[in-house]
Amino acid sequence: MRHILKYHGTPSVLNRQYDETAGTANDVKAYTQRPATNIFSTEEAVKLEIAAPGFTRDEIHISVDENILKITAEHKDDAKKDSKYLSREFYNSKLQRSFELAKSVEIEKIEAKHENGVLTIILPKKEKMQIKIV
Repeated sequence: MRHILKYHGTPSVLNRQYDETAGTANDVKAYTQRPATNIFSTEEAVKLEIAAPGFTRDEIHISVDENILKITAEHKDDAKKDSKYLSREFYNSKLQRSFELAKSVEIEKIEAKHENGVLTIILPKKEKMQIKIV
């Protein structure tokens, strides 16, 4: 069985990289996370469900370059300029995930939607070439 996409590494919501810089409650920290992803396959397409809570549609970017599907998002927290934080637990956040697409994906027909904190990407499969013998 041929796979339509490959992912690098073990998918895990625990595989995060945090900015460990020590500072005060007013310092803005940012961390990049590798979001949890569900992958489903049907005869027509492969469907990715990517956890992206807290991100708006405009903050999410999807690109394909040389058969690499790249998903990135960045959310910048609005710091309160007129007050001093006593505690700050909302930070700037980023997510990033990449997948290598097989040649059987119809890149021009990829669709995506973002709803209730889940980014869904549909990767349509190319129709199999059928050769008629005459």
